[in-house]
Amino acid sequence: MAFQISQTFLNLPVKDLKRSIAFFEALGFAFNPQFTDDNAACLILSDTAYAMLLTEPYFKTFIKKRYRRRGANDGVHHGRLREQQR
Repeated sequence: MAFQISQTFLNLPVKDLKRSIAFFEALGFAFNPQFTDDNAACLILSDTAYAMLLTEPYFKTFIKKRYRRRGANDGVHHGRLREQQR
C-alpha cells in the first residue's frame, strides 16, 4: 500500500495579517476566502499547496512549546493522505 499526499498546508505566523495579505496580493497570489477570516488567510500556492497565514496569537493555539519569533521552526504541516490506486 502506497500513500500520496493530496494537499499540503503550511501554517506561518504573521504580525500583521492585513499587511501580509496585501503583500502577497501585490505579488500576484490569490487567497481562498472560504478559509480566510480575522485570524487567518489561506494563501494559494498551487492546486495542492497552501500557506495559512495566521495571526501570532492564533498560531500559538497550534503549538505546545513556547513560541519564539526568530529562528523557530514551529510551522505546523498538515497533509491529507489518500491511498494511491495501482
